[in-house]
Amino acid sequence: MPGITARCGVAPGWIVAWGVAVAAGAMLMNVYSMTPGSAGSPPVRWPGGSEIPLDRRCPTLLIFLHPQCPCSDASLDELAAAIDRTSGRVSAWALVYRPRTNDDDWFPGELREAMAAIPGLSIAEDHEGAEAALFGIETSGHVLLFGPEGDLWFSGGITDGRGHRGESLGRSALITRILDHRSSARPSIPEATGPTVPVDAPVFGCPLTTPGTEPGA
Repeated sequence: MPGITARCGVAPGWIVAWGVAVAAGAMLMNVYSMTPGSAGSPPVRWPGGSEIPLDRRCPTLLIFLHPQCPCSDASLDELAAAIDRTSGRVSAWALVYRPRTNDDDWFPGELREAMAAIPGLSIAEDHEGAEAALFGIETSGHVLLFGPEGDLWFSGGITDGRGHRGESLGRSALITRILDHRSSARPSIPEATGPTVPVDAPVFGCPLTTPGTEPGA
């Protein structure tokens, strides 16, 4: 028919280009969601100078969160699941990064309520990332677990992707470490000798320090 240039079975070029762009975008999003953040450089022993108390009766857990990171909700859900699975036999702290600004919107009320709903979780605002720097943390969602003697038992994330929920190697390893303490004085590690060897897991989250809000910025 006059005026129709596309042949039957042949899509116009803009449809093909749109399809390619959508596929490429989906691929990039998937790659991003599965790309871990910086592992930082956590100390193998509890550092001096921290304002967070090391519990000498049970393991001490620290989770570092950026309140504006969209992955924080998933990390908190997995933390709540881990605490529930271990019957709360851990001293747990959420350290929330706060820049020099006093903007009340920096720490959303919904996130604060979600933290408060986790039994036994203490909340502390980490002003200008002082505690994060002390513990060598660079990515939101990073969890550290220290034994009563101050040895690092676990370092890493407890989700298997950015914003993902459900079972993950990190969460399983964290739960195992806590439960090991309930059944023995120290976690059992096959073929390990000398000091306890910490378990590492990738951390999926945003950079903990937001550009432009670092100390001195």
